[in-house]
Amino acid sequence: MRWMRQRSAGTLGSHRISSALPQEKLEVVFVDMVNTLDSGNFRAMISSEKPVLVDFWAAWCGPCKMIAPVVEEIAQMYQGKLDVGKLNVDENGAIAAEYGVMSIPTLLVFKGGKEVARSVGYKSKDELAALVNSHL
Repeated sequence: MRWMRQRSAGTLGSHRISSALPQEKLEVVFVDMVNTLDSGNFRAMISSEKPVLVDFWAAWCGPCKMIAPVVEEIAQMYQGKLDVGKLNVDENGAIAAEYGVMSIPTLLVFKGGKEVARSVGYKSKDELAALVNSHL
């Protein structure tokens, strides 16, 4: 992402630039609400008192890339009520195999360390919200 600041009004080619951005400094803060999981923190995460949504994904997976922003939106919508994590199946194949993850993206909902729901493939925000709501 590229940010550009206009210094002052002027011309650009044959186009007149008539406004400028404020000169005070702007700070952009991105908060990642989705935890990156691996063999070192997976068990602790799914044992949370809150329900936990885990996205099993891989970097080469197109549908995984499509659902990632949806998972982030769910994490923001349910902040404080739901923990959300993502687990790369290429780096953590043993965990994926343990839970029978054969296709990705697979999203599992855990409650008290036990799997209570499963969704395979791309889902809309409304579909994921419905899955989560039934376990809150």
